[in-house]
Amino acid sequence: MSEAPDHNALIRSIARRTLAPIGLRQRGRSRTWLDDQGWWLIVVEFQPSSWARGTYLNVGAMWLWREMDHVAFEFGGRIGEFVDVEKASDIAGEIDHLARRAASEVQRLRHALTTPIQAARELLNKPAAGGWDFLHAATAAAVAGDPDMSFGALDRIEPSGLDAPEWQQRFWQEAQVLRSEVSNPAALQARLSEAVQRSRASLKLPEWKGSLPFAPRPAA
Repeated sequence: MSEAPDHNALIRSIARRTLAPIGLRQRGRSRTWLDDQGWWLIVVEFQPSSWARGTYLNVGAMWLWREMDHVAFEFGGRIGEFVDVEKASDIAGEIDHLARRAASEVQRLRHALTTPIQAARELLNKPAAGGWDFLHAATAAAVAGDPDMSFGALDRIEPSGLDAPEWQQRFWQEAQVLRSEVSNPAALQARLSEAVQRSRASLKLPEWKGSLPFAPRPAA
């Protein structure tokens, strides 16, 4: 029986050939690729398994105004089935297929989440949307200059009780901070801009000279 190919090398090679030309960068030597949009990221991960040699494919977006030191899939996620090196008749072909699916999903997310208002609408329409979806939607709507949509999203967040876990109470406090800032764009812009820069530093992303695309509020 011939030795199975080095699937890690295949993933690196095929991802480089497919994802680098459309602007993604490999994160170190990992199986993760990033599409850097300044204040948000698209993450492509060829996720290994603990029980077999091969890969899953995860593609999703994350927003850097939530301070993060690791990549996350806050919109999007698993695509397709696990590719098993031992069972695939054409492992290079199957990995190539995954990489092409990843590229297609990246393009879709770029189009769907281009502006904060698009992000807010997508998050609010997300099936089985939960607390973080509503908080990100409220943040995006506030950045887009739509306080009514922002408050509406915040109203969908369930309050935490005194006996709630600490993380849930912190989340509720974050929602209340945002609520207080929706009508104070200067404070909101300063806080979110700093959060984006801290997230980028924690994730070791290149320096970003851009700024959050805050929209002017409509005249009263």
